[in-house]
Amino acid sequence: MKPQNNESETSANDGAGPMLVSQSELRSVFGIRYCADWLKIIEAQGRFPQRVRLGGNRIAYVAAEVRAWIEARIAERPPLPLQTEPEPSVKSKRA
Repeated sequence: MKPQNNESETSANDGAGPMLVSQSELRSVFGIRYCADWLKIIEAQGRFPQRVRLGGNRIAYVAAEVRAWIEARIAERPPLPLQTEPEPSVKSKRA
C-alpha cells in the first residue's frame, strides 16, 4: 500500500525529487483510463497536469499533481441530495 502524504512522493532511489508515474501507471495506480491522444488534448487545454518529457518517446506525470487533479475533480462534484426516510404508506379502510 502506498503512503498518502506528499513527503513520500519522492523517488525510491535517492529521495531527491518528485515521484513520476507513467501513462500505464495512470491506469493501474490512479484508475485514469484516458488514451494518449485525449491526454494530449486536455493537457493542452490546461485541464490535466502537464507531462514531463523523459526522453525521445518517454513521458511521465508528477504523481502529486495527478493526485491533486483527482482531488479537485472530487471537490467539484455537486453535493448529494439529503436522504430522507420514506413516509410509511397509509392503508385506507374501505367500508
